[in-house]
Amino acid sequence: MLSIWVQAPMTLRIQRSICLIAAVASTQFAIADEHLGLAKYEREVIPILREFCADCHTRGTSEGRWAFDGYASYADLIADQQAWGKAQQFVANHIMPPHGEQAPSTNERRMILDWIDSAVFYVDPQRPDPGRTTLRRLNRAEYNNSVRDVFGIEAWPANQFPADDAGYGFDNIADVLSISPLHFEKYLAAAREVADEVTRLRPPPRVGVELTGDNLQVFAGTPELRKKTIWLNSLADEVGTTVTFPAQTTYRILTRAAVGENREEQLLRIEVLCDGEPIATLEPKAQWKGKPGPLATVFTLVEIPAGEHRIALRVRPPADTTGLPDHLGAVGFLGISGPFTPGPPEASDYLQAASSRPLGVPILRLSGEDLDAGAGRNSLDTGRAWFASNGYRHAPVLLGTTGEYRVRFKVGAQQVGNEKVRFEVRLGERTLGPFTVTAGSQVEQWIETIGKLPAGQHDWQVWFVNEHKDPQSGAERYFWLHEFSMEGPLEGTYGFTRDEAFALLKQSGRRLFRRPLTNDEAEKLARLVDSAIATGQPPAVALGVGLEALLVSPKFLYHPLPQPTGVIQNGSFLIDELTLASRLSYFLWSSAPDGELLALAEHGELRTQLAAQISRMIRDPKSAALTANFAGQWLQLRDLEQTAPAAEAFPEFDARLAADMRLESEMLFEHILQENRPTIEFVNADYTFINERLAKHYGLPAPTEEGFRRVSLVDSPRRGVLTHGSVLTLTSHPTRTSPVKRGKWLLEQMLGTEPPPAPRDVPPLPEARENDNLPLRTRLEQHRANAACASCHALLDPLGFALENYDAIGRWRTMDANHPLDTTGRLISGERFQDWSELRAILVQGHQDDFLRCVTEHLLTYALGRGVTYHDKLAVREIVRRNKPANQGFQDLIMAVCESVPFQRMRSNAS
Repeated sequence: MLSIWVQAPMTLRIQRSICLIAAVASTQFAIADEHLGLAKYEREVIPILREFCADCHTRGTSEGRWAFDGYASYADLIADQQAWGKAQQFVANHIMPPHGEQAPSTNERRMILDWIDSAVFYVDPQRPDPGRTTLRRLNRAEYNNSVRDVFGIEAWPANQFPADDAGYGFDNIADVLSISPLHFEKYLAAAREVADEVTRLRPPPRVGVELTGDNLQVFAGTPELRKKTIWLNSLADEVGTTVTFPAQTTYRILTRAAVGENREEQLLRIEVLCDGEPIATLEPKAQWKGKPGPLATVFTLVEIPAGEHRIALRVRPPADTTGLPDHLGAVGFLGISGPFTPGPPEASDYLQAASSRPLGVPILRLSGEDLDAGAGRNSLDTGRAWFASNGYRHAPVLLGTTGEYRVRFKVGAQQVGNEKVRFEVRLGERTLGPFTVTAGSQVEQWIETIGKLPAGQHDWQVWFVNEHKDPQSGAERYFWLHEFSMEGPLEGTYGFTRDEAFALLKQSGRRLFRRPLTNDEAEKLARLVDSAIATGQPPAVALGVGLEALLVSPKFLYHPLPQPTGVIQNGSFLIDELTLASRLSYFLWSSAPDGELLALAEHGELRTQLAAQISRMIRDPKSAALTANFAGQWLQLRDLEQTAPAAEAFPEFDARLAADMRLESEMLFEHILQENRPTIEFVNADYTFINERLAKHYGLPAPTEEGFRRVSLVDSPRRGVLTHGSVLTLTSHPTRTSPVKRGKWLLEQMLGTEPPPAPRDVPPLPEARENDNLPLRTRLEQHRANAACASCHALLDPLGFALENYDAIGRWRTMDANHPLDTTGRLISGERFQDWSELRAILVQGHQDDFLRCVTEHLLTYALGRGVTYHDKLAVREIVRRNKPANQGFQDLIMAVCESVPFQRMRSNAS
């Protein structure tokens, strides 16, 4: 056993070594002896272990504990990485030897740790290991973002998926992203939802603006307002409003107006202006006779381009302008609505690229509320028109072409008497109908007809034609018109062809699979499209079927496995550039690569332009995903939503304040990223981003401008993200601060040091009221009087006590209840400090490498979708070395991560 070998004379040790050498290949053991520290273990490590650890960690001295002398050979000893990894953690954090026991010096600890690092966790510097390749599915954020960017739609189908598990602090880790039967069901439903959203054609969006005179803007002149009527006193007066028109089509401009008094012989006209240019003239044949009018209703149908336009009214002078009255005209109402002509259906940007032809039959859709009063007893009724007697409501309709039109009505009725409700449509001398509403009372029904309609502007009248009142009960027959649509002319050629649908599918497959489709994949898609068309489905439906197939394919749902490229070098290959493009995109955007990335990768030019592409991607708005998903988990900002300080203790805290706190931290991260600021500014930034409410909460001067603004912290005790309300709140208990939580957060998220788990059966800190008369620090000192707790708390508590000037929701304080705060402490490495300011200086000056290593490990974990292991330590050290100079910014750190061996290469055996 190794215990005999360790304690035997040198000659015996040599003999045992010779036996070990004979048991393995001589060249391998020579490398082990040289690089894995056999001599160093004998000379330096064993004496320290005997002196400080032998009482508990040798064979026969403790039950169930690890024994460092319990190995048959040195090879077995260094192979037990789990045990030595735990020993490394305990020794580095001064957990072992236990608190109060004789402990090794700083130099002796370093000797043990150096040996563990170089021998147990040996990595050949001549053969850097890229680490294992893992098959990883898209998480929910990646799925949603990929769908958004590939199809250009705002949809979040993955929100219905089961929640993603997290590992190593992130929810994109391959080892924990399992797939359940429920996932398959949700994937199928999401594929149908996305395909339907992408291929759906919608009626053109409508505009509906209704403004009384007192709500009109004055664009020119000095008109006079009289209650809700605005008087145009001169030819220079101009009033109206600004409207955003979604599409270039025909809209109705309607006004209720009158000309001035005493103008019988020469009535004035009102001119309609679009962005200052005349587009129509209205003739309100009414003269102002005094309050309230009368006012005449006049309208015009005009074509207006898409976009934001200023629509205004002004008086158009007569030929003879002599003797004009003081008041030229009065405007009591301006309405802008439409369209009132069938127009191309609205399609997604994705579909619009498919064909040069119109994608669907032109359509006009109106609701009952779009109909104006005509004759009879009728009115509007929450989105529909209601008819109680024979009569009609109407709207103007402009048809550009004579042809067959499909007209559909959504109607309802209150059926009374022996007849069913009947209605008809009249335009000029043309009548459609009558139509019978067969549905029972209060039941909606669709009625459809196809007929030939003439071109031109028509007064589209919907008539109720068989009113009835029961003579005995008094019940009346009612007719409701909910909405109606007109599609046509039907004789045109619309939609895209089979070849266009297939081409669009191939393009979509390239984006979804993050690579061009193989011939076999393309052939399968073609057969799927042809099968759908063979059953009588149009190409648009076949396209949707193909999209569903792509969206449920594992080649979309999983990140691509890298393919080796080039020649093997030191045991590894470069990964192919298409996989590199995917890694970059999901790292920085949490989304699929865009066309530029894919094109560069397909031509083998991505690596040569890597720096430029990373810079472009960070500037792109999609890099907000790095803030939401990386910073949100590294800084644990997502957890703020589940943090609930006790309302009785902190009535000021609410969801809005929590959102402001989170935004402050996100804006700091975004600023450091976009401006390539030094990474250490996460710890010591002398500025932050706050609004008026956060400024009041922190006791800082409010920003001079509304909203979140950058403010200086030079005269404030706050510095860096550790003094943000977000971090301080989520590392507190509901009723008080938690030095333990804050110390643990600082160690894990800023210094990359994971404290050991708490021992079993250790009671939590008492929260009973009888302890309230003691300072929190005293209560914690009593708690860690337990020897099992002392070592861990010596590591955690000093860091947390340094932040005690900030209460449980991040406000500055100097007292805890009636107790003065004691923020002094001493790190396990020996440095002493008085408060957070001094501790921050120690971290910045003496532990910047630890911080850079921590951030690097978090970035690598997030970028690779796997945990960082000892195989990655050389890459981590190289990244830290490159980013140690003070002028190296956060973008430089990201660049170094993207250029690192784990990101760029793969093992030659693909293991």
